[in-house]
Amino acid sequence: MKSAIALVDYDNIAPIKELNEVDQTLNIDSIVSGTVRYMRQHFPDTTELHMRIYGGWVNEEGAYSQRASWMLAQLHKFRKRLQTIVVKPEMVVALADIPHFEVRGTLRGRPARQKMVDTLMTTDLVTLAQAGRFSSIFLVSSDDDMIPGIIKSRQVAPAIMLCVLRARINATQGCNDAVLQRCGAWVHNFGEYL
Repeated sequence: MKSAIALVDYDNIAPIKELNEVDQTLNIDSIVSGTVRYMRQHFPDTTELHMRIYGGWVNEEGAYSQRASWMLAQLHKFRKRLQTIVVKPEMVVALADIPHFEVRGTLRGRPARQKMVDTLMTTDLVTLAQAGRFSSIFLVSSDDDMIPGIIKSRQVAPAIMLCVLRARINATQGCNDAVLQRCGAWVHNFGEYL
């Protein structure tokens, strides 16, 4: 059994602006279904998909945002088998290897904006690559801030397949794509799968 993990920059990749829980359900469904379609096309022997969903979920006082509450209420609906792949999503509030230390302030300011999400994702990317538990890691984000982490992950774990899935126009034409390809990462337009 091959197992993969997707690190999802939710606010960066969600296809529609969320005004309520229904909008969020549609976004989660689109992201989960799109990731499964991508895996079935490029990694047909993978049978398990863990999904870490990052976003501005916790304010500086440690209270969950309205969107975080919606997310927690919705995720159980997406813990299921889709075709041949068992999907296991989770909302991220801590580092993958230190789950008992919840990170505060991923949502702050007026208007509220996400903070530290790229750093959480990059840290998890390198940590998970080093651990070698997954045969493939998918970084689902259009944000270039994680490129140093991608390069480092390829260095410490060259046997793991690392894919960068972007959802933006000209998604496969970022200024560092040549660097990513030289280090062995795949870069694909995730918008085709949403």
